[in-house]
Amino acid sequence: MGSVEKVIFLHGIGEDRDAWDWQIQRLPAGFEGEAADILSAENHGRKTFSTSEVAARIWDSVDEPHRVHLCGLSLGAMISLEMIRIAPDRVASLTLAGGQVRPPRGLMALQRSIVRLLPSRGLQKSGVSKQLILDVLRDVSRMDFRSLLPAIQVPALVVCGQRDLANIPAARELASSISGARLELLAGAGHQAQLDAPEKFSALLSSHLLGIERS
Repeated sequence: MGSVEKVIFLHGIGEDRDAWDWQIQRLPAGFEGEAADILSAENHGRKTFSTSEVAARIWDSVDEPHRVHLCGLSLGAMISLEMIRIAPDRVASLTLAGGQVRPPRGLMALQRSIVRLLPSRGLQKSGVSKQLILDVLRDVSRMDFRSLLPAIQVPALVVCGQRDLANIPAARELASSISGARLELLAGAGHQAQLDAPEKFSALLSSHLLGIERS
């Protein structure tokens, strides 16, 4: 590895790259952060949203000869897993927050039904269309990482807010399926753990990054 290691941050649905500002500004010495805007036109294109296509586009944009660390929340955690599926030799470590292994299809269908009822004007203020969110939810509902997880050979930190009850079972499965993974449940935090408990999240991330053995 070089003297400065890169951490790529990947946000969730309803967020943008600014959701990681706190963590990027507080990375330990020797690390620099870059947040990808995964719902931008540049990354999802004009066709139906594809998690694997977004993962490939992000890799295409990474101008880094050394392995990088991936840190993702929710959708970003699943894109992180797609990225390590595509290029395992380019990943130095994973931090997966509020992620899923195989999203419950009933829950995903309910979320799509709720989004369909939301006014499009309100969603457009955030720069994300209703159709894009529906496309994302439809694609995510087909994800299944169960066969990938045992093959992951990099240090992994799994984080979930203690109030994020819907995702705690998946966090436990992620941690138990990835060899040597560490599970942390953040007290007082919900699904957006990095926003609900930024100091605790940053402390966990720093400890994880600094604790990795380097050759």
